[in-house]
Amino acid sequence: MISFLITLIIAYYFGAYILLFSIGLFIQLWPYIKIALIISLICIVIKLFLVYRNKNKYKYSYGRQANKTLPYIELLLPVKYNKKNPILDSQKSYSKDGFIPDWDFMERYIKTLYYKPLSTKNLLNQIPDLIIDEWKEFELVKLFDICAGIYYSADDYEFGNTPYVSAANSNNGISAMTNLFPDFEGNKITIGKIGATAYYQEDNFCATSDVNILSPLFKMNKYSGLFIVQIINTSENYKWSYGRQCRINDTKKIIIKLPIKKYQNGKAYIDNNCQYSKDGFVPDWDFMEKYIKSLPYGDKI
Repeated sequence: MISFLITLIIAYYFGAYILLFSIGLFIQLWPYIKIALIISLICIVIKLFLVYRNKNKYKYSYGRQANKTLPYIELLLPVKYNKKNPILDSQKSYSKDGFIPDWDFMERYIKTLYYKPLSTKNLLNQIPDLIIDEWKEFELVKLFDICAGIYYSADDYEFGNTPYVSAANSNNGISAMTNLFPDFEGNKITIGKIGATAYYQEDNFCATSDVNILSPLFKMNKYSGLFIVQIINTSENYKWSYGRQCRINDTKKIIIKLPIKKYQNGKAYIDNNCQYSKDGFVPDWDFMEKYIKSLPYGDKI
């Protein structure tokens, strides 16, 4: 019993000491705690603002699309004011309350966000003529080493800086940015098996098994790569679909027409080793580069 009382007394004084120590520490740290509280409050306000701005986003998904309900979604927009009072439209063209969106303010605001109109120094009359009748046929397998991409499950990666190229026909074929280590170096062409949509990949990347990877057997740059990509898309897109996919062996059999290298007298240059063509023709890489660079906005690539 005596030992129990002694324990209570020690705990009491020890607890009081801890309490006083905690109060003193709190007083010393209060300026820092106050700053942390203010920052936390600001973060909460920002989060609430963003949630409010996107209040309609959580309502819809692939399985619940905004079709019939789209015209009835409400947006929060700045409105026109006359000094301190909002200008009201008696016809109520934009709002049931007669408010009028301030289109001028929206335009001025967007222009302040590092706005700079895209311009080009290239002129239309500077584009070289495409004399397609003089082009020759080349097999892709003579120009590229062709292989398939490598499949990764969604559980294998998180968000990162490595593009993951798929058979998609938009966004340069990139379906996700991942933390995967790149399987392929840049300066390659990818062709989706579904639809045979081709893209030039400038940066290192990964690709799904639904993509064929074309590694050049010549000195390709982004200009000649973009030229060849457009030729492939023009000649091949309509031939392939989900029911008739362009697989590795199909890709190796693809034949495209390209401009050829010539002497100054107009005669075709012939490579006796027939590196690129069974007839010895050599693609005119310099012309392809010059053509892409000459297009409107080609100087921005």
